[in-house]
Order: sequence, then C-alpha cells, then structure tokens
Amino acid sequence: MSTETPLRMEYTVHFATQAKGRKVLRQGEKPQPVGRIPRVARVLALAHHFDDLIAQGAVKDYAEIARLAQMSRARVAQILTLKFLAPEIQEQLTELPMQHGKDPMSEKELRRIAMIPDWAMQRQQWQHIASGIKLVPFYHHLTCTELGCIYRCDSLMSSNPTTGDANGVRPPCFP
Repeated sequence: MSTETPLRMEYTVHFATQAKGRKVLRQGEKPQPVGRIPRVARVLALAHHFDDLIAQGAVKDYAEIARLAQMSRARVAQILTLKFLAPEIQEQLTELPMQHGKDPMSEKELRRIAMIPDWAMQRQQWQHIASGIKLVPFYHHLTCTELGCIYRCDSLMSSNPTTGDANGVRPPCFP
C-alpha cells in the first residue's frame, strides 16, 4: 500500500540583475540597498582633510592640493568654503542619514550659506533648507555695509543703480 503524498518544498527567492540586464533567480531574501553618504557630507569631510594636510605640513598651500588632487584651484576654494559654516550646521551635515537617489540639498546652497558672515543668520538659512523651503538669498535683506561687503557695492551702485557699474555688471551682493 503506497500513499502518494506530493513532495512540497518552499523557498524564498528573488530576482537579481546581472551584467547586461540579465535576470537570475537567487535563493533568499532580496538584500536591502545600503545607500550612500550624502555628497555634501563627503565634501565637508574633504574640506577638513585639506585643511589638516596644510596644518600637518604635508602640503605647502591650496595650490599644491589642487595640483595633487587634479582639481582647479577654484574648485579647491569652493570645497574649503564649507569650513565657514557654523559648527552646528557642520555637525548636522555629518549626521545626515544614508541616501537613496537625489540628495536633499545641494553643495551650491550650502556654499551660499557659508558666505554669510553671521552664524545666527547661517542657522536661519539652514533651517530653510532643512525644512525644504527654497532659499531666499541672504543679500536681499541686507545692505553692503551690514554685510561688510568686500566689493564696495555702495560705490558701484551709485554710478548706475539699476545695472550696477558702468559696464552693467551687478556685484554679487546686489539683489
């Protein structure tokens, strides 16, 4: 007397993608994507690393860093601008969660904040970014004398208040 009971086996499987888009059946749960550290946090860490290289005497100046890293001196200056951020903002940047997809903020927005000389005002602008509100450039609310502007825009604006100087170039702190 034989009782035929069907053999039943259960497996957890998932499809994995290989080279050229080929799908392969794999056993086990699909691994969760790990994510990546946000770009702004990595660039801030690079700025601190560049500064440490100078402090340790490993490199002579930022021009040498630019040569060694195969970057332009302007890009090195952009990266180092992030060191002007208020310490609380820098700390929050390093604690950003791992990301999937687009970063929540751009480096350009942070550089714009870093150029504000007052840390309290930086924190206020940071709150706008952190809450998802589009930034209003800080110079729309201040005069050149309040900013301590290096461009002497008050004198430039007196020549032609609508366009800036005689050549029609608006200085960066003029709205």
